[in-house]
Amino acid sequence: MMEYAAGSPRADAVRVVKPWANSSGSDLDGAVWESMCDNQRTRDTQGTLNFSVLGLSLLIGLGSYVILISFVLEFFLAWTQKKLGRGLYRAKRWERDDTLQQMRLLYEIQGAGVWKGTTEDFPRTTSGDLFEHDEEFNQVRRV
Repeated sequence: MMEYAAGSPRADAVRVVKPWANSSGSDLDGAVWESMCDNQRTRDTQGTLNFSVLGLSLLIGLGSYVILISFVLEFFLAWTQKKLGRGLYRAKRWERDDTLQQMRLLYEIQGAGVWKGTTEDFPRTTSGDLFEHDEEFNQVRRV
């Protein structure tokens, strides 16, 4: 809620936006509300906005461009590597050392699930198994 104002340093910086209209049934309440309304002052924005439409448009446009480039760039570079035959080992190692592949390896060590797609981006179980986390480990982490 806006603070009660003591007055404006400039007389032209304050203007009445909406005159007081008593919607209360009581004249006493109406007088109190009118007094409060008369004591609130806000600075006139003088046509300025709180945000720039141009800036917002540039932000959304450039952000969308960066996201689109990030999706296309990986596939384009993979295609280029296959055509040129350079960096294929490093690309496969990058896929193999990904977080999902590391989690698959940990589940395989525990003997959980039969896996397919071990050289792809997203390893999957052949039967669609769901794994639950160890409750003892979760309780230790909470403490």
